[in-house]
Amino acid sequence: MPQRVVSGKNKKIGIFPDLLILLVLSAASAGFGARLLSLEFVDQRFHKLIAGELGWREFVFSAAVMFLVFALEYFLLEKEYTCNAAKKVLSANIPLSAWLLCWVMPLNYSMLPLYIVCGAWAAARWAGMVEFTFELSWKKVFAIIGIAALLAGTAGGLWQVWSYDHLGMQWFDWGHFYEVLTNTLKGKFFYLDLVQGCFLGSRFCISLIFLLPVAMLHSPEIFLITGALMISSGAVLLTLGAKILKLDKVTALGCGTVFLLSPMAVNMMLAQLDGFHEVFMFIPVVFGAWCCYRAGYRKWAVFLWIVSLGIRETIGFMWVMWGIVLMFEKETRRDGIILSVVSAVWTILLLTVIMPAISASHGGYVHTVFFPHLGNSIFEIALSPVIRPRAFWGTLFSMHNLDYALELLLPFILTLIIAPKYLLIMLPDFLMIMLDFRFDSQNLLRHYQIVPLMVLMIAFVESAAKANRGGQGMAIGFIRRITGRNIGNALVIFSAAAGGLSCCCFAQIPFFPAGDPRLLEWSNVRNEVAELYRLIPPGERVTAGAGMACYFAGRNELNVYRHDVAREVFDNVVIESFMPVYGENELRIKLLSSGMWEVKYSAYADDRLLQLLTRRKDGKKEIAVPESVFDISDEEWQSWGDPVPNGNPDVEIRGRMVPGHLFVGVRFKKKVDYDLGLTVNIEYKDLPPISFFSSFGDGIYPACIAGTGKAWVMSVPLEAVPQRCRVDQNIMPVKASNYIYK
Repeated sequence: MPQRVVSGKNKKIGIFPDLLILLVLSAASAGFGARLLSLEFVDQRFHKLIAGELGWREFVFSAAVMFLVFALEYFLLEKEYTCNAAKKVLSANIPLSAWLLCWVMPLNYSMLPLYIVCGAWAAARWAGMVEFTFELSWKKVFAIIGIAALLAGTAGGLWQVWSYDHLGMQWFDWGHFYEVLTNTLKGKFFYLDLVQGCFLGSRFCISLIFLLPVAMLHSPEIFLITGALMISSGAVLLTLGAKILKLDKVTALGCGTVFLLSPMAVNMMLAQLDGFHEVFMFIPVVFGAWCCYRAGYRKWAVFLWIVSLGIRETIGFMWVMWGIVLMFEKETRRDGIILSVVSAVWTILLLTVIMPAISASHGGYVHTVFFPHLGNSIFEIALSPVIRPRAFWGTLFSMHNLDYALELLLPFILTLIIAPKYLLIMLPDFLMIMLDFRFDSQNLLRHYQIVPLMVLMIAFVESAAKANRGGQGMAIGFIRRITGRNIGNALVIFSAAAGGLSCCCFAQIPFFPAGDPRLLEWSNVRNEVAELYRLIPPGERVTAGAGMACYFAGRNELNVYRHDVAREVFDNVVIESFMPVYGENELRIKLLSSGMWEVKYSAYADDRLLQLLTRRKDGKKEIAVPESVFDISDEEWQSWGDPVPNGNPDVEIRGRMVPGHLFVGVRFKKKVDYDLGLTVNIEYKDLPPISFFSSFGDGIYPACIAGTGKAWVMSVPLEAVPQRCRVDQNIMPVKASNYIYK
């Protein structure tokens, strides 16, 4: 039997058990790595994922990577453990054996956080066995984390600008905050057209006043980048807090790194859908208040606390709970009482008296609409655990919420074992997220997780400091047993590894499974926007859909259209069709069907139709019919061209080719209640494939206006004789009862 001798000991150890464990761990790692590589899309809104078929390349690649990881671990441990290093490496990585399930079970959404924790646990066990000794000064520490934060924030901001330029961003939510600032500069204090009055009655964000200098630049791009940099500043402030708490330099650097690796922070920096949000200010303000309080600068801490109360009206709930936690310690009991009482009184007055008084509708707190299943008022919602127990407890403990809790909390599970009291601080916001009736709020994609993120990160640094001071107790002892003697290293590596693996699954980074693959394929619309700017001078009133409104925020008097808000539209209407969000499709049909509006500009951006419609000044009612739309008899249609395969029973499609052009004709068998777009995909033998999109009636005469027998012809230019053509239909549903504009 092969044997090896352990240095310094006179006993022999069999090598086969080690080889068997190494084989098992490598197989487990290869299985998980291959599954991770096979992920095509992770849908965080509906907690589902799409994975491709596994191939041998994925397994070989994963196995090779893990071999290098084990070799690196052996090299790092060799000096301390000599010939026994291999056994220590294998022992540290035992948690990876759970990944063997990947060979027999496909990945599912609920298992992802558990697999991630197993990987992080193995990393923490390894880190708990070694000492990191880097000769770094505090200047170098802050230079490293500062540069990393600057790069991360700038990259996130530029991705937001990319989304803005490619029509991937909505005016909701960043447009709210940008417009109230630009309107304030114009003398209309926090005015927002959407609420027909002062926005503070809907969202109490008076502290945005500190961003007026940014708004004075009149640059949406700079405004978006500023928000991303606010998020990334958290890494620097957490490192500063670690220094204040006397953590060693390497651990302090690790604290900032953990923040930058968290998908909660990464997704807010990317923010490709919502852009800037007022809660981004919480990161520098709350982390700054914590640093000041810990450093003894109480006046600055109080100032920043007051600023935070003006960022969002619900932040007071967090401070109430934080005050209760401070009461646990004798030396901070007085501070805790003051913090809880003042925050509670202010929040109650704000929600029940101040905001309803300044609201344009003078109604109650408007955001209770997110909890209709629990009640219609703050009082009813607060009592819902008793008066509506099925709705409250059934929603809270749904599988959807369990998945969300796992992906949010598990990367910080070691922190919460040491300091469970921080769960109490995040409880109010955690409940508000999980009880929200909007099914897609429970995810790490947007800004809802910001308060839990802040609390968890502060708890992380405080726990590392407690471990660094040689804290005792059951929690510390338990973590030492499952990770190793160096708890500080274990905490940092556990959360950093969990954050990195979570980013692979949940971060909206381009080319990652949770990223939106469409955005990279969409066209830049700067030229189209420039033409709209030429037709609509600054200052003119514009009604726009949620997408196109982004380009008129701060430039024009803007009315953002929503189907659930009864508002008369302005004389200039800019609409993006075939991407239904807030009823823009129905609005376009209303206007064109009325005959009182005309199309001043049309352009296609990929499979979307961008249009400027203006109200007729002559008072005529006339529906424009383009030359491409005509009546044709059954006999003429049968000889018009060759039939095109079509699964829609309402229409017939035919194609006809002439040198340099392909003509695609569409004829309706009956009147329909939708609009229709066609995408013609052309494949050539020696040229790259190309697609053309067009709306029925060239976007001027919608399909739902056309009757039986109406035909429309789409002209597609050809660069050569095509090898293959395919016609796809894009149906835009429209409610027939809403055709007539009033």
